[in-house]
Amino acid sequence: MCSLLPSEANGEGFVEEAMHYHNSLVAQPVLQTKRTLLRSEECLLFVGGEVSERCLELSDDTCYLDTKNEQWVKETSLPARRSHHCVAVLGGFIFVAGGSFSRDNGGNAASNLLYRYDPRRKQWIK
Repeated sequence: MCSLLPSEANGEGFVEEAMHYHNSLVAQPVLQTKRTLLRSEECLLFVGGEVSERCLELSDDTCYLDTKNEQWVKETSLPARRSHHCVAVLGGFIFVAGGSFSRDNGGNAASNLLYRYDPRRKQWIK
């Protein structure tokens, strides 16, 4: 590690921290520091769900509200369409848990999957 940087750079700690963070994909939410946090304003998200007038269609869109232009902007698509799911933002990541993957209200379409979206990499993981 030390051979990658000149001794006067004093950056070994930063490089080690970055390597630890990026090599620990599942632990990233709890490894947040001032250097790894997203640096953006708060925003309103739309993450999948039932769309259309009679809620007969499911969406996989993940959008944010652009308040300057007063419009929704698509960021990405969920790995699968969902309704009745839970969404949480933690440590700069978007977590989507459970829900249904069809309009079957009998419980046969319940999902036990958890997805995490990393907006820096624009990537979902299961």
